[in-house]
Formats: sequence, structure tokens, C-alpha cells
Amino acid sequence: MFQRLQELPLFQGLNMEDMNEIVAKVRLDFQQQPEEETIALQTNYCKKLVFVLKGTVRVEYIDPDNRFRLSEYIEAPQVLEPQSLFGMSQKYRRTYICQTVCQTLTIDRSQFLSVMMNYPIVKTNMLNLICNKLQRFEQKLMNVSHENADTKFRQLLKNYSINPRGKKQIYATMDSLADMFCETRLNVSKMLKTLNDEGLITQERKAITVLDLEKL
Repeated sequence: MFQRLQELPLFQGLNMEDMNEIVAKVRLDFQQQPEEETIALQTNYCKKLVFVLKGTVRVEYIDPDNRFRLSEYIEAPQVLEPQSLFGMSQKYRRTYICQTVCQTLTIDRSQFLSVMMNYPIVKTNMLNLICNKLQRFEQKLMNVSHENADTKFRQLLKNYSINPRGKKQIYATMDSLADMFCETRLNVSKMLKTLNDEGLITQERKAITVLDLEKL
């Protein structure tokens, strides 16, 4: 158990004495969750820290204006949205579903604040997690493109994906994409056909699969 905990970004750098104290004082809820079980739901309140210790998780993002839905996958070990534990909006930004059998660890928010924040290393690790996410978000904002439909499509996927690699599935109509990109439907159709011919995507009705975002 100690080895698993020390692999998680929040606990890295803690010595065995500190780990023993945390395990003795904090309720650590270990669970094994089956395939297709929802770990956290978009727009639900984030009341605990959730770590995925083992398994593959499917991440679903639904655009608030219902223009598109993005699906991707992340591998353990992961901590799910530590930034959503604080701030003005303490709600999950995405839905997390077990793609395979997953092992998770949850720590209640109140216990995290009352006990674990007494450890400087834990506080530093938490700040690093949140700051890294903020910096990546700012970098994405700086990279927003106003060029052609191809560039806009690539940027959309990169901006909304939390994993910069691997397969992505975006569910949207051609009209929705054209509206988001301020392009004609014809331009969007041509752009997708070109990517399909290059073997970078596959298309079905209202669904586009990007085979590997890193290669797009």
C-alpha cells in the first residue's frame, strides 16, 4: 500500500514516518470498481480527492452548449481534477467512467484539509498539481488559432483533451462544427475527408474518431 501511495503525485517525497502518520489519521477509502461504473459525473460537486491506482478510465466531456461531446482515455495512476476541490466552482468538469476494472482511492475533502495539509510536502505537491494544470490551460489559450478549418479542428481537440496522446472520439454534427469554426459546412466536410484520406481519422454518422491525437 505504501508503495502505491508513494507513486501518486500528492504523496511523492514523503518519508515512511509521515506516511505511517497519514495512514493512521486519515480515512483512505480503497475500492475496486467494475467496468462502466461512473467514478465522477460532470457538474456534480467535487467533495473528495479521487486517485485512480489501477486501470483505464474513459473521460467524457459534454460541451455546455451541447455542440459536441469528446471521449478519451487515461491510464492509472491519476488524480481526478484536484483543482475542482477548491475555487468558485467546485464541480467536476468531466465525467469519469471505468473502461476496465479500476482500483481507486478517495480522501474526503474535510480530512484532506484538516490533517494532510499539515504536511509541507503534501501542500507543495498539491500546489504543483494545480499550477501545472493552470499553466497548461494558459498555453492552450495562447495557441487559439483563427486560421483554416483544419487548424481549428486540431486545436479544438488539443484544447479540450486532458491526455495529449491516444484515441479521441468527438460526437458532433457537421453544422455544429461549422458554427464553432465560423466556416462553411462544405469547408468542414472537405477538411474531414482530407484527414480521413490521410488515415488520421475515421468517420461515422455524427462521430469522428481520431486514431492518435499526437499524430494529428
